[in-house]
Amino acid sequence: MAKDRAAEPKLPPGMASGERLAIRVPEAAALLGLSRSKFYDLVAAGEIPLIKVGSASIVAMRSLEAFIERRLTEPVVVKPPKPPLGPRRRGSFQRMLHP
Repeated sequence: MAKDRAAEPKLPPGMASGERLAIRVPEAAALLGLSRSKFYDLVAAGEIPLIKVGSASIVAMRSLEAFIERRLTEPVVVKPPKPPLGPRRRGSFQRMLHP
């Protein structure tokens, strides 16, 4: 039985066995509910760091969690609604149809 325990890898506190430390970009984008393009926009803005392993790009799960935590603590900025447009003018084609 002592051999079984010695063979088990030591996991960081709070991490379950089988839990992944990092995932590929399409999975990370899907977890956040974002498109791959929007995810790469966040990477380019420095919001989420990528780890390059050869030609593969992976994202640490803790980076995604940190991103979410930062976003939860930021104040929400609500933009005021745009004013309504004025009355539409009829173009020459519309005037021909409806004189």
